[in-house]
Amino acid sequence: MINRDGAAERRRNVEASFAATAPPGWELVRVAAREGAEPAAEAGGLTPAERACRLSHLDALAMAGPEDVLIVEDDTRFSPKVFAVATGMLAAAPDCDLLFTELMPTDVRLLADLARQWPALTRKGDFLMQSLARTGFIGASAYLVRGGAAAKIAAALAAPELAAVPYDIALGKLAQSGTIQARFAFPFLTAPSEDADRSQIQGADADLRQATLHAFRRLMFVDRDLAGSRAEMARLTAAHGDEGAKLMGAVFAALISEAFPDSY
Repeated sequence: MINRDGAAERRRNVEASFAATAPPGWELVRVAAREGAEPAAEAGGLTPAERACRLSHLDALAMAGPEDVLIVEDDTRFSPKVFAVATGMLAAAPDCDLLFTELMPTDVRLLADLARQWPALTRKGDFLMQSLARTGFIGASAYLVRGGAAAKIAAALAAPELAAVPYDIALGKLAQSGTIQARFAFPFLTAPSEDADRSQIQGADADLRQATLHAFRRLMFVDRDLAGSRAEMARLTAAHGDEGAKLMGAVFAALISEAFPDSY
């Protein structure tokens, strides 16, 4: 768990989520997050906060041993299912180096497809594992690294052309080039906690873009809280104030609903 020295409340929150969900045999280990003001040789085009994020995740990879390790930031909420399902998926895919337990795809068609599949998958207790070789995404707040693959991933990230690339985008480039094998689990097995709405990278106030990305990931979480999401949607609607977009949202809702016919 990556956590800044001064973020005691965030640490307590993620520790409480872990304690409430983790089975025996799992241990939550804290990795001290780098600070945004900390200098770094590979400054490049990264902001101080992006550079701190990259270095923090590299520190976490360096601490990984021969066992599978789930690397999370301190604004993560766990599902009890993540520990068995994610490790089972990794065991079933011996070529996979890294399995995201949540992320934000950048393809709108994929977003709609995932949203439409969520109800049936959760009703059956099924999960998908999808390759990221041809899927763009942002976010690297929670992912399972295969035992022994951490050094491979870290070495790949050391490529000069990735020195000025944000950490999540760098992982995406490595996946798309085939340098590493990365996939994601769906429905998501972790989700952003309320602490995610404020981060070292985004600043004290999350903007509409970030709030929307968090809202999607929380809705696609296997243990989603619909009451909480309703309140979140109300805040998003009030934030953009676009009546036409609100109405169009109802059209998209119908398109992804289980009631919408599969053929015309």
